[in-house]
Amino acid sequence: MPGGMVSVLEIRNRGYIAGPFPFQAQAAPSGVTFGLPQNRDFDGTSVHMPYKPELSVGPAELFTSTDLNTYTATAFDELSVTLQWTSNGNTFTSYLVQGSPYLTFEFAGLKPQITAQNKDAFVSVNGQTVGNTTTASKFKVVTQNGLTWLVYVLSGPVSLTTSAQSLTVSSAYKGAVRVAKLKEAADESVLDKYMSVYAKSAQVTYQVSNDVATVQYKFNTNGTGSLLVLTWPHHRDQLSGSTKYQPLQYLTIKGYMKAVEANPLVLTLPLTSIKWTPNKPIDPSCSQELQKSLEYEVNHATSSFPNDMYFWGGSFGRLARLAAIADQVGRQDLLNTILNVLRDSFEPWLNGKAGSPAAYETRWGGIVSSQAATNPGQDFGNGYYNDHHFHYGYFLYGGSVLGKYDSAWLARAKPFLQSLARDIGNPSPKDPFFTVTRHKDWYAGHSWASGVANNAGNRDEESTTEAVNGYYGLYTFGLVTNDQNLIDFARLLLATEIHSNRRYWHLKDDTNDPAYPEKGYRDLATAGNLMSDSSGQWLWWGNQRLEIAAIQILPLTPITEEVVDAVWGPAMYAYSAKEFNDPSVADDWRSVIYAAHATWDPVAAYKEAATLSAWGSGNSNTNTLHFIATRGTNGICSSAGVPTPPTDVFVTLLSKSTGQYLDGGSTPKAKVAAAQAGKYKIQWMPGGFTVVSQTTGKYVSGGNGGTVTAGSAEAKGWESFQFKQVGQYWAIVANSNKMYAEVQADGTLKTTAGSATDATLFTISSDGSVPTTTAAPTSKSTTAIPTSSKQSTTTKLSTTTAAPAPTSGNLTGSNYFYISSKSAGLYLTSSATDQYVRVNGTRQQATRYLVAAIQGKDNLFSVQDVKTSQYVCADSNGDQPLIANRGSPSGWESFSFEKQGQYWAIRADDNKKYVAVQSDKRTQATSDKVQDSALWTLTSA
Repeated sequence: MPGGMVSVLEIRNRGYIAGPFPFQAQAAPSGVTFGLPQNRDFDGTSVHMPYKPELSVGPAELFTSTDLNTYTATAFDELSVTLQWTSNGNTFTSYLVQGSPYLTFEFAGLKPQITAQNKDAFVSVNGQTVGNTTTASKFKVVTQNGLTWLVYVLSGPVSLTTSAQSLTVSSAYKGAVRVAKLKEAADESVLDKYMSVYAKSAQVTYQVSNDVATVQYKFNTNGTGSLLVLTWPHHRDQLSGSTKYQPLQYLTIKGYMKAVEANPLVLTLPLTSIKWTPNKPIDPSCSQELQKSLEYEVNHATSSFPNDMYFWGGSFGRLARLAAIADQVGRQDLLNTILNVLRDSFEPWLNGKAGSPAAYETRWGGIVSSQAATNPGQDFGNGYYNDHHFHYGYFLYGGSVLGKYDSAWLARAKPFLQSLARDIGNPSPKDPFFTVTRHKDWYAGHSWASGVANNAGNRDEESTTEAVNGYYGLYTFGLVTNDQNLIDFARLLLATEIHSNRRYWHLKDDTNDPAYPEKGYRDLATAGNLMSDSSGQWLWWGNQRLEIAAIQILPLTPITEEVVDAVWGPAMYAYSAKEFNDPSVADDWRSVIYAAHATWDPVAAYKEAATLSAWGSGNSNTNTLHFIATRGTNGICSSAGVPTPPTDVFVTLLSKSTGQYLDGGSTPKAKVAAAQAGKYKIQWMPGGFTVVSQTTGKYVSGGNGGTVTAGSAEAKGWESFQFKQVGQYWAIVANSNKMYAEVQADGTLKTTAGSATDATLFTISSDGSVPTTTAAPTSKSTTAIPTSSKQSTTTKLSTTTAAPAPTSGNLTGSNYFYISSKSAGLYLTSSATDQYVRVNGTRQQATRYLVAAIQGKDNLFSVQDVKTSQYVCADSNGDQPLIANRGSPSGWESFSFEKQGQYWAIRADDNKKYVAVQSDKRTQATSDKVQDSALWTLTSA
């Protein structure tokens, strides 16, 4: 295998089938059980069409022959799978082909049998009450639940013995049997007309001419005549005007599938012309600020060791965007600096020393995270093929950018990158190691994120633009390796993905062939998750509007402009705006929505972006500003008029409420006259400003939400501020908690005010002098602001002197703690790259947690990693270690804290067990009683 690969265990096949649409089917030892959902509901936020088994088709001999109770997938392609049951040379074969209004089965020497499912029963066949034998080639079957089915026996007539539960051909049969659901009486003549021709398999072929692709779905058929095919809305957008539509349709979760007479089915799609940079140049008015931000973020960038694939990949992609922007603005010095960081970050993948090395898994054939190969809950299920197109798109894009400027590195890394490219974008069925386009559903038009162990439900896709990024990464890999075939194929994958995303996740109030007939659902603007049987405003970790919208935009790359259009964009923005001021949602999510706002109002977007203080592990201030500045409008940054305080000169701060100045002490107080005023230097940084005291030579800190001090040696989270102009005054906001600095009765400042009042307002005056003797401290740390969900940051928050938690009584309100184990003597840690809560750190390495009372739940608390904003989760059965990976607290994220002498016991509310240290130093809610391994010290942070 390529460098860095290792071998791992195989993954077991679970044997379930979704589709072929419009049906939902499941293979079983007794045959194929299926249904065509018809009950549809909209609950205000989601549309559901739940699957219910309605019929089962198989040989009657299955119930008496043991050797028939296994089946094999004898063939499969992009649009179909063939299953076969065999007994003594006799066979039962099922052709499951996407888009067919019939399910087709071939029998050779076996008796066809149809069985009623789901407590239904057959009532009549061809107008006769069941309980008789009927001879014919076509049977019209009515059930007790009011369903009507048409059964066509293509080599009939046959005699059918009927009962309430089964319909059985009386003797062994050789030929095809087709089954269709009759929804409307007028549909019968259409189904009769096309019943004799059926597809057994298919091929997807394409041709590219300049920036247009022609795609053909060619079906291999049996029978004489024309083929009837059902099309989804996205197909009909791409079909030619001469298409022969037929009066037959079935409602699915993604709208009506409508019948056309076609073979092949031919689609035409425009392809992107975007390559490494946006099609529009950088607005000159933004150039200076863009370069200032770029310089800061490049010079503060550090390599990160890969302990996972997803979070590391997002961070690597973010660094690669800085490299691409540095090249575009002509900063070779910054480009060279960031390329070194990219090389160092990627090296563990090439030498096999990553925390969980990449591995080739042999059963299904693909690259996986080796440690996740036997744990479907690790690395978002990467080891079981979940989310590969999400994960590897970051690798491919970042590696392509690095390889563009370092051909020697590319030559060394190419085998590794090529393996990832083949994993998610292999175009060839002849490749013996990788399946064709693993996640892409060619008939659905989009990808599915689910792998082979999706215990949470059927197939789903939520982060549509990370799928787009996967194929954009594949495209850039084709560009950097000069592979025109891969370039064209990746552009086709991009075109189909983006078009389907716009059709099925962008909810537009469009009455012309809508994907969702429910206007109330379309009014909600954005779908969060699409499954085979539902589409809804929810994500696996929550249902916040900002996050639902942002997950259909991130990451920001040049291709994003083809995702966000001027129709969906404003609707999405209005839908999200209701949470713009919600403090529980991190700026990470706002950053991409504000950037998208630039599609139709770049000046407003620039003003919004100026309020951000965090961008998540996959985005940056530079990248956000770059997207805004490349929308084809000039004067964005000059006309926005975002006010800023005086920087890089000494200033004094006069409190409006006290009429006195801040002094220069280590705990500044607004209690002195002008002559004794302390002097401070305000310095710009992405997302805000730092404030340095001339007297102490240290950074001013927001005091962890407490008293403001001027004693921090480094600029981290609590040392980052926003300055908001209020008339002639300025209000100072701590970025870490979004609270205003407010003068107290004793003159000290606390970052506790929720809005601007007289007590928060200051006059900032500059004497124009620049420091010459007192050097301001420097720091290589970037702003560390709490992040949320799938995004993270790698820098540490500053700390203050620790004090013990209360030694008696109950916890109340919200408390910041470091938590240490009595038995191990070490502190709890978790991070964006290792989300498991481990007893693994010294006091200096400890993770800072916010333990906060849950509203409406007496004596229950959530535990939140302050740096990542992720909530600690305990599995309901205690089967899994504690992990800080939830965007909001619910049942599994609820804990009680019980005083045990000088220690605390922590109990998971969901299973009522105590959290204890395990042998691998992870923590788990498994203990039925309080013992040393389940006792903890809480130290105020």
